[in-house]
Amino acid sequence: MSAMHGLTALAFLALARLPQILVAGAAQELNCCFVPVGQPAVLACDVTQGEVISDVPFAYYGDIPVEDRVCGADLARHKSCGVDVQKHLLQKCHLQQTCEVDWSEFSAQCPGNHELVMRWTCKAGASTSTRATEHKELLGPLFARGSILADARGERVRLQGVNWPGAHISHVPSGLDRAPLASIATRIREQGFNVVRLTWDVNTVLTNPTVANRRVAANPQLLGKRALDVMDAVIEALQIAGVAVWLDNHMLDTDWCCTETDCNAFWFNANHSMTDWIEAWRVVARRSRQFKAVVAAGLKNEIRRVTTGKSWGSGPFCDASFFQPGLGNEPVGAQWATGPKHLQWRAAAEHAGFVVLEENPDLLISLSGLDYSFDLREVGEKPPSLPKDKVVFEAHSYSWQHFAVVFDVRLPGSILARGASSILQSQCLALGAQCAGLSCTTEDDCEMRSGEGAGPMRGAAPLGGWYSMIRRYDPDLADFAKRSEQWWGYLVKQGIAPVVVTEFGMAHDFRSSPDVAQWWEKLSGYLTKASPFLLIGSCRLTR
Repeated sequence: MSAMHGLTALAFLALARLPQILVAGAAQELNCCFVPVGQPAVLACDVTQGEVISDVPFAYYGDIPVEDRVCGADLARHKSCGVDVQKHLLQKCHLQQTCEVDWSEFSAQCPGNHELVMRWTCKAGASTSTRATEHKELLGPLFARGSILADARGERVRLQGVNWPGAHISHVPSGLDRAPLASIATRIREQGFNVVRLTWDVNTVLTNPTVANRRVAANPQLLGKRALDVMDAVIEALQIAGVAVWLDNHMLDTDWCCTETDCNAFWFNANHSMTDWIEAWRVVARRSRQFKAVVAAGLKNEIRRVTTGKSWGSGPFCDASFFQPGLGNEPVGAQWATGPKHLQWRAAAEHAGFVVLEENPDLLISLSGLDYSFDLREVGEKPPSLPKDKVVFEAHSYSWQHFAVVFDVRLPGSILARGASSILQSQCLALGAQCAGLSCTTEDDCEMRSGEGAGPMRGAAPLGGWYSMIRRYDPDLADFAKRSEQWWGYLVKQGIAPVVVTEFGMAHDFRSSPDVAQWWEKLSGYLTKASPFLLIGSCRLTR
């Protein structure tokens, strides 16, 4: 197979998972950090080359109330124990470009799981030189060429990305309350990333609220701004740093993501219609035309089933029957191009995609797979009608995802047990390869089926009124590469379309968990060693 038949995989990490290296910048900006004891923390000044730490006006360690951790309005108060370490850090860090915190120098004075709250300023050093006002390494516009991404000259583009979440939760990207915007953008670029997946929600775009001062406390220039103006400022800072932007509609409501009970699994809900979703994309795509850094539009994050219940976020109780009246409290699922028309993801994505391209024809249109961006089985045979050179697909992978949920199908094989889904799932996992998964008519009426079927669907056959929870991999993950290829990797191997891995992640201490460490070994191996990725080596995984 030629090098053209491979994947441009975007290895996106979450900013929250990166080591807490805090950066500082211009004098009018504030530079703050709240770090749990024992975690790596480095004060740094790096918006311009040669900057040094000029002062540490505030540094306090202890069990500090959340309301007192406002950048620039920090208070030296604690609940039961606290230590003022301002003079200590100033003496240690003064005139240094970077300064690493040594917890052993003061944490014993206040034992426990506490935090260090600190604020510092920077000034030009003797050898300070201003960074280039704009890098010349921006990627866009991009095009799909078979299974790779290429620039306007036809040269293959490799993406190494990081997620920058927050705007879908609090109207602004996370971190603007702790570090100058230019510093964050610079740090992203210097760590080797060339693209940021920037999340947003429909409610924020349509209402465009004035952002809370607390959320942008480290960036006084953003105080009093509206949400879309802050988004523009973030994109501009990334563009200046030479980082491309992958716009991602993460949620409809302004809330945490993602669960099956948050009522945000589709492109519409009781609060926001499909028309609202389309209009939000029209607004975002139109505003993106002013930035050549914006290269893609991820139409909707993690299409998944909806179940009745309370979200883990701040949203109201979710009633799944809204999406398909008459089903009571049973799960409702979207499908690619079958099932109820209002739940067909391909048609909805085509509608939104054409609107985005009408507003900004330079953007790639990125479609998430079903079931938390895992299921792209039908895309090859039933592609969207969007321009082929502008379409890419997204896949996600996490260690805790054991089943793929597919609607209107039933597994073959003998029935091993009957009962509630919540009970049978753990039993199925314990049986290992003997269990193919569950087939259910309701959450309380499921069959656990033996593992006799073949292929990614374990032999599941179409049957209305049923949904199946199909075990994704064998317990030892020996079939990880094979199954991943069957669910989504085939698009790459067969040269159909690029697949972008826009999410994966784990805790800093993930190697202490055998299951997580095994999953990471399999995923990283698949993206860097196993076919089809071995053929083009397009993905560099960082951390």
